[in-house]
Amino acid sequence: MKFKEAPIPKRFYWLVLNTLGFQKAKWESQFRSGYWDQDERSSRTVKLVESLCRGGKIVEFGCGTGTLPGSLAPGTFSHYHGIDRSKEAIRRARANVQMPYVSFECCQMQDWQPSPASLILAEECLYYLTTEEQRAFLAKCLLAIGSTGAIAVMVHSAKRHRRTVETFKECVPKCEMSPFGHRFLMIGRA
Repeated sequence: MKFKEAPIPKRFYWLVLNTLGFQKAKWESQFRSGYWDQDERSSRTVKLVESLCRGGKIVEFGCGTGTLPGSLAPGTFSHYHGIDRSKEAIRRARANVQMPYVSFECCQMQDWQPSPASLILAEECLYYLTTEEQRAFLAKCLLAIGSTGAIAVMVHSAKRHRRTVETFKECVPKCEMSPFGHRFLMIGRA
């Protein structure tokens, strides 16, 4: 993911917010500043989503400003639903993405109410949950994908996010894990 370099005072402010337990305020400030703006999605992520979704419904967690649907080939999805914890990200996604069958929601991952999906994508966000929250979230994902869908989770380091990788292995009956460029990919099925 490409991001804009922020000035040192702003990065220090975000560090203080995070250290004091104000993660949501940090995210809102970062989205307002344009820190997470990206012009395009990784070609690896786009190809992965196109191969896994095959015309069904995509639910993306950590959707940010909603760049994924516009990056996908026509026919990749029948509906895209982007979810992010940042109100500012969702506001910007709704303003920037004017496509049929695309919706956005501001929601914490652990508060999500599942509905049937062909693909659930959680790119660089599952590790923000506690182990118990990860277990509960993955159980909801398995219900949502049924017997034919998939869950794709990406982390920037399997070593650094070992707890998340182990929880995924424990909770998802059929899982494949592999390096994904400079990151680590986990794909699961019920």
